[in-house]
Amino acid sequence: MKPQGFTLIELLIALFIFSLISGAAYRLLVSVSQSHQATEHVLSQMAQGQKARLILENDFSQLSPRAIRDAYGERQPALISMPQSDYLVEFTRAGWQNPLNQPRSSMQRVAYQLVNGELHRLYWQWLDRAPSAQVKNQVLMTGVSQVSLRFLDQQQQWHQQWSSDHAGQAALRAVEMALTFQDQRTQIMTFAVTSGTLPVQEST
Repeated sequence: MKPQGFTLIELLIALFIFSLISGAAYRLLVSVSQSHQATEHVLSQMAQGQKARLILENDFSQLSPRAIRDAYGERQPALISMPQSDYLVEFTRAGWQNPLNQPRSSMQRVAYQLVNGELHRLYWQWLDRAPSAQVKNQVLMTGVSQVSLRFLDQQQQWHQQWSSDHAGQAALRAVEMALTFQDQRTQIMTFAVTSGTLPVQEST
């Protein structure tokens, strides 16, 4: 018997079936890769958000009534969040751990600022700042398009601004931070103020 090879039609059918299988495998590979990237992105956002929330909660829950002197010798309130301020909010907090026993206070001056889609946490080594005082900068969140703050007093009234130097009788009870992200997500975080010692500010 003479050996027989594949006919042209058989080769074309085999190539057609192979192309179908290859195309399906490629689409499956692309889909799996995209799903993996999307999952990693979501997990990264969740980890970033959880870390930022913990830092924010530690800061706001330990607000201190201690006012400071800035680099120009001007008195600054214990907490200030006003339209003319340099930062979204600036305040003094207690409970700054010092495991190395450095010659510094257990209180810390902290500020938050939105710069080019990034939420920055700034802090200073000393409460009363010298003209040459350096500020430490930490990026907490990325992809942020807007940040707004509200302050709840003991009368259950919300305020859009706050300055602990202004006259008033109510004390600060909670701080709410609302973040809008560039992908249209929103996140609202509320932090209880345990000290309850910061007097009220302006009327809204």
